[in-house]
Amino acid sequence: MNNNIISKKMNPSVSIIIPVYNVESAYLIPCIESVLNQTFRNIEILLIDDKSTFPDVLTIFRQFKQKDSRIVIIEKDENEGVSFCRQCGINMASGQYLLFIDGDDYITEDCVEVLVEKAIQSDADMVIGDMCLTYKDHKVYTPLKFDLSEPDGFIKALLNRKCGGVICGRLIKTEKIRPLELPNVYMHCNDTMVNFLIASKNFKVERIMRPLYNWVQRKTSDTNTKSQKSIEHAVFSMKWINGFLSEHYYLNNLENEIAYYNLTTWSLLVANGIRKPYSSIANEYRNNIYNSYWKNKWAKNQLNLKKKLIILSDKHIILSIFYNTYAKFIKPFLQKL
Repeated sequence: MNNNIISKKMNPSVSIIIPVYNVESAYLIPCIESVLNQTFRNIEILLIDDKSTFPDVLTIFRQFKQKDSRIVIIEKDENEGVSFCRQCGINMASGQYLLFIDGDDYITEDCVEVLVEKAIQSDADMVIGDMCLTYKDHKVYTPLKFDLSEPDGFIKALLNRKCGGVICGRLIKTEKIRPLELPNVYMHCNDTMVNFLIASKNFKVERIMRPLYNWVQRKTSDTNTKSQKSIEHAVFSMKWINGFLSEHYYLNNLENEIAYYNLTTWSLLVANGIRKPYSSIANEYRNNIYNSYWKNKWAKNQLNLKKKLIILSDKHIILSIFYNTYAKFIKPFLQKL
């Protein structure tokens, strides 16, 4: 790190917020170790137990706290979900910057150092680093590709899905995010909602084009749990996002991007098994898909063939039978070969 740059800001501090609910020790221990081993030392680590039923969670927290005084343990009285934990961490953080990490992921040794240096050099409100999807025996690094220099660059990147909708691994100025009313809802897609809120406040966003965060892929993780409840949560968040966009943006300027975002979202919902008959909120969202967004030629042309077929399979019974047969029988068979 450039010590001259850091000294100008009087050694900035970073609060790292790690919400945990029933994370196995095989994931939780490497996560915490990756934070303690950071080359940037001026950090506090807020370990938040969301009323885990795994007794190992608090045991691990306390063992690490005995070794490192920078750790602060927060025990919640009830299980409320990751968004409430993060808000609790924001309220208690003493650092000038915040960094969110999920309890089953881990960061590179120089992650905080690289993010802080970029934030100071550019006076950014948020710095986005790239991620690696980390599997049991390999990693996949696909660099994010988006342009922040154009007007509404960050919101367009979110809508075009060129900038991931996660909040983890992104360094944020505490003074900028603390006043925001984050959507404290117990549901999937909360990260996406927070990113849209940040975009509407015109944060100065910079990025690092190298992987700093390892997003561990495991079948039992909250992100990979495709229950009907999680799908309904996703539908609700899409309704929230579309209402939020209409309230904060001149929609004609984002018409194509909004259509594309909703079409890709619906294809994901169908692929993940949203059930018929749909709930009233899902049916309302579905009607908007076909009555409005599907008619946008630009957005439809941006979809790959697979997404188009998935959307059409929801609309046409023959394609639906074909797609469901492929998803349930043919695809699993091919994956075993």
